[in-house]
Amino acid sequence: MNAALAGLAEAYGIETSYVNVLGDTVMAGDEALLRVLASLGAPVATLADVPDALRARREAWWRTLAPPCVVAWPGEAVQLALRLPAVATGAAEVAITLEDGTALAPDRIGDVAALPVLLAATLHGEDWAARVARIPDGLPVGYHRFAVTFAGRRSEGTLLVPPATVEPAGRALGDERAWGVFLPLYAVRKTHGAGVGDLGDLAALGRRVKALGGQLVGTLPLGPAFLDPAGPFEPSPYAPLSRRYWNELYVDLGAAPGFDACPEAQRVVEMPADIGGLVDYGDAWYRQRYALEALARRFFAAGGADDDAGFAAFQERCPDVWEYGRFRAKVDLTGRSWWEWPAEARGLGPENGSAVEERARAYVFGQYCADRDLARVAAATSLYLDLPLGVAPDGYETLRAPGAYALDMSLGAPPDRLFTGGQSWGLPPLRPEGLREGGYARLREMLGAQMRVASLVRVDHVMGLHRQLWVPAGMTAKDGVYVRMPADELWAVLCLESARRGCGVVGEDLGTVPPVVRQRMARHGALRMHVVQYEAFEEAGRPWREPEAGSIACLNTHDMPPFAAFAAGEDIDDRVALGLIDEAQAEEERAARRGIVAKLGEALGVGPDESLVAAALERLAASPAAVVLVNVEDLWGERRPQNVPGTWRERPNWRSRAAHGLATLEEDEAVRRVLEAVAARRAATPLAR
Repeated sequence: MNAALAGLAEAYGIETSYVNVLGDTVMAGDEALLRVLASLGAPVATLADVPDALRARREAWWRTLAPPCVVAWPGEAVQLALRLPAVATGAAEVAITLEDGTALAPDRIGDVAALPVLLAATLHGEDWAARVARIPDGLPVGYHRFAVTFAGRRSEGTLLVPPATVEPAGRALGDERAWGVFLPLYAVRKTHGAGVGDLGDLAALGRRVKALGGQLVGTLPLGPAFLDPAGPFEPSPYAPLSRRYWNELYVDLGAAPGFDACPEAQRVVEMPADIGGLVDYGDAWYRQRYALEALARRFFAAGGADDDAGFAAFQERCPDVWEYGRFRAKVDLTGRSWWEWPAEARGLGPENGSAVEERARAYVFGQYCADRDLARVAAATSLYLDLPLGVAPDGYETLRAPGAYALDMSLGAPPDRLFTGGQSWGLPPLRPEGLREGGYARLREMLGAQMRVASLVRVDHVMGLHRQLWVPAGMTAKDGVYVRMPADELWAVLCLESARRGCGVVGEDLGTVPPVVRQRMARHGALRMHVVQYEAFEEAGRPWREPEAGSIACLNTHDMPPFAAFAAGEDIDDRVALGLIDEAQAEEERAARRGIVAKLGEALGVGPDESLVAAALERLAASPAAVVLVNVEDLWGERRPQNVPGTWRERPNWRSRAAHGLATLEEDEAVRRVLEAVAARRAATPLAR
């Protein structure tokens, strides 16, 4: 590889190679490196531009007095690297302003020449040195600001002072032997209204689980989505328009302000719904939006909203909610993604009396209702939410701050044994330097919104806190390049927000994960994932492995086949149908699967006619796992997966309705018996120490 190109990649935090699942070293291609460098702000188009870009990058780094962000972990010395001419002498000053606005007395550094040297370089014949200064310790936990001045130069930045760990899961859930159930909210079977579950149903599910002795309810991400087939359409909960707002489809209309005086909304709620096996998002969203528009007209008429104290408090927490509403309205009215709008139409300021403003009211009202609903969910149960890795490329967040995202890139994963071509998820990455320079404001907002309503949050693809695979537009995942993330700072923000909100953290660490990621999770108290179906593949010789104390244990995830389908090998048949494997490979996999299932039965002491699901859940419940999660659909032997990874429109992902209603948890004797056994085993299991 060109030495200058390798040096420039290093200067921008790009890895020029990685080790794949087979143990082979994969080198990044020049074209992919140039594309990623340009996306990160490097002034390069061809290899000829690289030497000048490298000189400019190094000079800019040395000419900046201090970094934009510093972390002060408890009990660790806080070091601030000052970039100075090697011959520099004299006093420097470090001033700190606490998060609450309190300005501390400046800390004076007597002579910078006496500071130890961390790094040295020569620029245009002049020697420079990065010298290590100390920041005062004993600062309160929080997001503070620092300013360094020396010889007329000044740098400002963010000082993160986090607790050592995230909120312990047992404390967040109120029980160190917690258990609960998982069900996608859209899958809840409804016979009226929009025909999908709503946040009122989520609270009801929580109450049912609580009555059975459980503590939490888990569901898929609840972020807003484009659900109108006439415009941009993407129902995936992992490509939300925003990670700070909620999906209006899930608003409980019957609990909305003014519902009792709104006949239009009442008619929608009473209207019979199609209850086929798959959700019709177009029909569901048409009904829901119609009702929200009618409710919003009444709510905002004659200043009615001004008399609602809760709405005033909501607007304070969400100061840009009207901009969000106008964004949604413009997408509805144009039927196009924002990058197809004329430049002058991309503003989100007030448009009084316009169709945009009228439609925006429905979305603002919908967000207020969702906010109220989620408060009721939190009162009924501990909520376990999934935090998506990214946002939709044409969503609200990318219009709100297009420069923060690398819109010419997609997050993804390199080739592995299952996805031999790798994966490109279509999610634009956040630029790490923008995060740092902005004091992690976007991350703080997003985490704060999720953790305010959840008791436990799963960070999807937790390795992304350390490094992310960027796939340039038009290239494949095989061409992807890893970009390093400021892991220390990201973990600091995660610990801060978790502790402030009293919310535990789970890291999605399935697959090939560098050891440093799990080491960091253990250090900060984030739970690992223990998934029986995944472990069965990894431990094919002995398919059962006991979960660790610091884990959340379950049979499967939304990206895996339900347990009955797994046991029957139906996912193997589907991979043949998708052309991912041939029949000969499939027969080998089927034979291996039969062996795995048989060994699982032996390990659990289950005969051929007994329930593997019940036995496996009871064994998990008796384990030292911090949390046990039961997939509701496994209890009645569902076979359809909620998502088939690697497919888009080829399979009806994110649309499968549950075969039974929520009452089944109490009314079906076999289902209730399994849940009661899980509750009894959890209660009787000694705490891991």
